[in-house]
Formats: sequence, C-alpha cells, structure tokens
Amino acid sequence: MARKATVYGSNGQELYGQPAICDRWKEYTEKLYEDEQQNHLIGKYETLEMEPNILEEEVIWAIKQLANQKAPGIDGRSTELLKPIPVVVLTALCQYIWNTCEWPKEWKKSVFVPIPKKGNSKDCTNYHTIALMPNARKILLKTIQQHLSITIDRELSDVQADFRRGKGTCDHIANIRWIIEKAREYQKDLYMCFIDYLKAFDVLEHNKLWTCLKEIGTPPHLIELIRSFYQDQEATI
Repeated sequence: MARKATVYGSNGQELYGQPAICDRWKEYTEKLYEDEQQNHLIGKYETLEMEPNILEEEVIWAIKQLANQKAPGIDGRSTELLKPIPVVVLTALCQYIWNTCEWPKEWKKSVFVPIPKKGNSKDCTNYHTIALMPNARKILLKTIQQHLSITIDRELSDVQADFRRGKGTCDHIANIRWIIEKAREYQKDLYMCFIDYLKAFDVLEHNKLWTCLKEIGTPPHLIELIRSFYQDQEATI
C-alpha cells in the first residue's frame, strides 16, 4: 500500500512511515471484516436441486453492465480486455462454477482501496473501504443477482427503495418533500429521524444472511453459490 499520510494506531498514537502505516491498515481491515462465526459456517448442502443452466443471453446482459475505463481487480484485467472473449467461453466458465459451487481461487482475491470520508483523515474509521474485484467474476455475480431478485423482490416491502431494480432513494426523497409540503400547508409539526448504521455492510454476519435467504425461500443452490464464494476470501490493501 502506497499511502504516505500518517494514521492513528489502535491506541490512538500517531504512526509514521510506510511499514507502520501498512501494518495499521492491515490490522484495521482484519478486525473490521473478522467474523466471529467464521468457524461455524453452515455446512454444505448434501443434495442441491440445481437451478436452470445459465443462458448465453444472461452472460451477454451481464457483460453489457460492466463499465469501461474502470480500475481492474488484482489480476489487472480490465473490462476492455474481457469483452472480446467469446461469449461461449465465458458462459462455459460460469456454468462450471454454477454446477460445482467451486470458485477459482483467483476470483476470491480483492484489492481494498480506502476512500476518505468527512472527518479526520488520520482515523481509519473515516474511510470507505472499496473492493476492486476481478472483472470476470462480476459476470457470474450479476447473473446470480438476477436470479436472487426474483425471490427478494417478492419478499421486500415497498418501503425498501434503495438497491432495488426500478426503484431508488429518489422515490423516498420525493415522498419526504411531499410530506413536508403538506405539513407546512396544514401548519402541522413534523419530526423526522435519520439513522446511519456505522459500517453496516462491513459488519454483516454471514450466517445470519444465509438464514435470512433460506427463510424467504431462496433456492438452496443460490445460497450455496454465495456461501462458497465468501468462504476463504483473500484481500490486499
């Protein structure tokens, strides 16, 4: 990691020098992503009712979703290098992983890039941790996401707008503006509470996620694909 700015250690002491700073970021990310339940992962399903095979049309759609001129993952392969590969080859690769639930080791490696937020830049907690992943694995992940959306969209309430196809936070912003206008029109008191969960996505317990997916009726094959993907992940920062 080539970050030269000083950072605070876990004890609040300011650290200088690249070796000490790199060690601090390593310590911070390991603590952030450690899973207390990692030694109690749900076992692999004995038998799986397989989902339908991946279609070439799905792979073509997933490739089109990949933006050009974006930073590649640890393999250094950009989207521009990936797109000329014949669709039949990419489909066969994704289909093999789909059938076996065994991901290539290279696809489980990511590069963490700290992006500063507001606040003290010497505090590691004041950074978003963005993961750069191999572009090839994004194709299969987007395909899995499409299959998951069939179940999830059926179960989620209409009040959940963000991270959903055809919806967005703009819907809620429009609703809030309408409520504010009506409160002013009728001279009513209005109170709003905004909750921001600290590191909400970083500290999610995977076992609880698998349980939730199972409870809403997600096909076991998809759960196993996701579970096996997250197992034995590696990262550099």
